[in-house]
Amino acid sequence: MLWLVVVLAGHLSNAGAFVIDKILLQKIMRHPTVYVFYIGALGIFAFVLLPFGNFIWPPVPVIVQSALSGFTFMAALLCFFMALKKSETTRVVPFFGALIPIWTLIFATVFLGEWLNGREWYGIALLVVGAILISYESSLAPTAITGALAALIIFAAGLFAFSSTMLKAVFNSTEFINGFLWTRLFAFLSVLPLLLLPSTRAVVLNMGAGSGTERPTPLFFVGQSLGALGFVLLAWGTQLAPRVTIVNALQGIQYAFLFILITILSYLAPRLIKESLSARILIQKTLAIIILAGGLVLVA
Repeated sequence: MLWLVVVLAGHLSNAGAFVIDKILLQKIMRHPTVYVFYIGALGIFAFVLLPFGNFIWPPVPVIVQSALSGFTFMAALLCFFMALKKSETTRVVPFFGALIPIWTLIFATVFLGEWLNGREWYGIALLVVGAILISYESSLAPTAITGALAALIIFAAGLFAFSSTMLKAVFNSTEFINGFLWTRLFAFLSVLPLLLLPSTRAVVLNMGAGSGTERPTPLFFVGQSLGALGFVLLAWGTQLAPRVTIVNALQGIQYAFLFILITILSYLAPRLIKESLSARILIQKTLAIIILAGGLVLVA
């Protein structure tokens, strides 16, 4: 059960990173392309892990899979942050994650030949239902996810699921450190073209008026440290787990962590982050957490 502990720790770390992402996108770093560039550029520091493993030239199929995983991961982040900037964290993140197990099941079946047993099907169904319930909102509500925003989140979820599937394929063919470093290298390379965008280049190179307001802050590095820890733990969990579909289905637990963190911050520091938390919403999300817990028991 080590894989389960590792995955849950990774989701908790990511929940903290998502809260900081939302604060930064609202208050400081207002361009998602700039934010994604900094994240991809910092990914090169993954090579600090080099003394703990080998960085060798793998077979061509593994390089292709690493490239696909790295490129689609950064593309997923860009789409996700664009959506996160437009709506509430506790709406966007759970909706995004509810779709990931569905996409992952499709990609893992096609590319990895994975299949679930009976109990795992029920567990994943509960995790998806719980994730949908925790993010549900009437289409008439001002913060509801509809139209172009919904399409953007669906696309982001598909990209992330494909990235995770390719990552599992890489780990099936090479050792953890080597596969991890190759995917981070390609993630770094994938964000370099963002410098071709004048608005992004002006901020990153400090060429535009007022660009200094979007330079990385200490809070940014705290968030990226949490995000990096979450990514490493989930990558390790992906290697350890029997199926990548189960790892991504457990994203539903991340929303329980996220909901708790957002609720605390909304009351303690409403100027930093404020979301709708009426009695009805609290009951709805509490019920969703119970369903998510049931799904966790079944897949574990």
